[in-house]
Amino acid sequence: MPNTGKKRKWHPLERLGLYRILPLHRVPISLGMKILIVFLMIIGIGFLITLRLSLNLIYDHIWRETQDKLRTDLKICRMIYDYALSDLDAVVDFTAGRIFLVNDLQQGLYDQLRVQLERIRHDRGLDIFTLIDPTGVVRLRAAPPYQVGDDLSNDELVRQALQGTKASGNVVLTRDRLVRESEDLALRAGIQVKPTEHALPPALQSVEAGMFMMSAYPVRKQSGEVIGVLCGGKMINNNFALADSVMARIFPDSEGKDVNYAMVSIFFWDVRITTTLRTPNGIRATGYLLYDQVSEAVLHNGQNWLGTSWVHNDWYFAAYEPIKDPDGKVIGALGLGLWKGPFIAIRDNLLRQYIKFSVLGLISATLLGMIFSRMLTKPLRGLVDASEELAKGNLDYRIKLKSGKDEIRDLESAFNSMAEKLRAYMSEKDQLTVQLQNLNQRYMELLGFASHEIKQPIAVIMGTVANLRKLEPETISRNLENVLDRLQRNITQIASMTEKYLNYSKIESGQIQLSEQRCRLLAEVLDPVIEGEQKPMLERQMKLALLQREHLAGMELFVDPAMLRVVFANLISNAVKYGQPGSEIQLGTEECGDHVRFFIRNDGEGIPGNKLQEIFGKFVRLENTRRSQKGTGLGLYNVKEIVELHGGKIWAESEPGKWAKFTLTLPKERVTAGRAAPDEC
Repeated sequence: MPNTGKKRKWHPLERLGLYRILPLHRVPISLGMKILIVFLMIIGIGFLITLRLSLNLIYDHIWRETQDKLRTDLKICRMIYDYALSDLDAVVDFTAGRIFLVNDLQQGLYDQLRVQLERIRHDRGLDIFTLIDPTGVVRLRAAPPYQVGDDLSNDELVRQALQGTKASGNVVLTRDRLVRESEDLALRAGIQVKPTEHALPPALQSVEAGMFMMSAYPVRKQSGEVIGVLCGGKMINNNFALADSVMARIFPDSEGKDVNYAMVSIFFWDVRITTTLRTPNGIRATGYLLYDQVSEAVLHNGQNWLGTSWVHNDWYFAAYEPIKDPDGKVIGALGLGLWKGPFIAIRDNLLRQYIKFSVLGLISATLLGMIFSRMLTKPLRGLVDASEELAKGNLDYRIKLKSGKDEIRDLESAFNSMAEKLRAYMSEKDQLTVQLQNLNQRYMELLGFASHEIKQPIAVIMGTVANLRKLEPETISRNLENVLDRLQRNITQIASMTEKYLNYSKIESGQIQLSEQRCRLLAEVLDPVIEGEQKPMLERQMKLALLQREHLAGMELFVDPAMLRVVFANLISNAVKYGQPGSEIQLGTEECGDHVRFFIRNDGEGIPGNKLQEIFGKFVRLENTRRSQKGTGLGLYNVKEIVELHGGKIWAESEPGKWAKFTLTLPKERVTAGRAAPDEC
């Protein structure tokens, strides 16, 4: 509907801002029902907003409380873990200072010494108890197969102890080292990595190395001279007693609850090597990977992490911190968490209670809304009847105004005023329509006449230039040759512009008619167009790659070859003018059901994304930042109209600053003019 400058009559729902949200004007129900629906929707939206805010407040409160607990529990967990390392330090320190160890080591009584150290290792639950001489060579191991002779001087803890400094920390021992230390350590350390949701891709298929708490203390003579090093260690791989002891101290109330209500886990890099978690069949859930977000923060960035984490097969509120070796390198993670299930159950129970009371409120609101809507719509029925009369064309119908002064009477008065103005408007519109039709007819006649009149003298000029070129070369000076070149280029450009105006005139007046016939696309359409563009391409050092040439050579379509040459000439000419000098223009095709799809692609500045539809309009030209290109702004408009007359369609694609691509579809056989290709083409 044209904009007449008259004040618009607003629908009541538009004033409420609900027209776009609720398209009730399209639903065949009464106004009273629509008002009731809007009333209930307002109440419903208020309910949802309140519900959302309430749940957020509850959830935020629970999460803040849980965060505080997890932070505290993680500190306690680290203290217990460090205490286990301190306990190991105490055992190794005490043993390294005992007189029997110093005396037997000085006298070389290794067999006697091994018996005593093996008993201590067994009583204190150590996995490694090794005695090393001042050169770093192992002289005694207190576990079968009692292998000795290997050099551990490069071990960081041993190196520090040999220098007289007590050293301890978390270390990773290779499988070869485990085999030398004890017969069963390598078997106990092995863990198969299992597929895990929400985890980074695993680096290993299985864990063969062992992560240890390790202590190394110097053994000294009474004079203080270091005569050896005593190393003791506890392996963390599959050390479930360690995880259970931490669990019992941090979550003492977990007994009697679900086995996975809470969890404590230790990771070697991102693989869980000990945990309190169990699988459904009761097996410890080792071998599963760390949640990907935790892995990025803790392992790769060395940061503590607190949040919602995927643990084994469910979501947990969890906290993690890195485990580092003596050099400060992250080698694993220590984590604990609480299962989200109980918290979700609390939230769901509150939600059910809230919904129960809200439904009762909604029923009451519905009854009140029905009464309110009936009171409001009753006076409006007369307006509905009057509107129906106007819709039937009875522009003389008027509403009889009632006594009183209220909004309804104002509405009835406004309706009568609208009906009067509508009758005047319709009369004025009919007159304007006739005037516009006459004006448009005269415009088309003038445009067609101007195009025909310009084309004839241009043809004479072009013939004259051609005759001049037939003269002997020596009779034409170099300057005259340049003048003729420029003259011919300008005349060619004027002829092209005239042709576009003439096509536009035919299209706008509806006089263009297709002379459709079966033609060979390559020979009758593409080759002539490409030959005509050879000189411009040569000047810009560009070339045209005709993809699927053999396929095109055998292709026959039912089209107007002259009009189709106009289409491809415009597209290829644009690719030459706006393409990157020295680049390649690509022209290709592919089958698409009962249509054929063609594309023309060139490298260059491309087309802005917001202009891809606009360029097919009348007199539209885009600014080119590299050069000024002359044109009518009608080329692509004519192309679009000709393609659609053939029953096809055309569109543009581009990456600004890099390339532009025009794609068009044409039917293989004769179709009704204007019928577009299917969407899948």
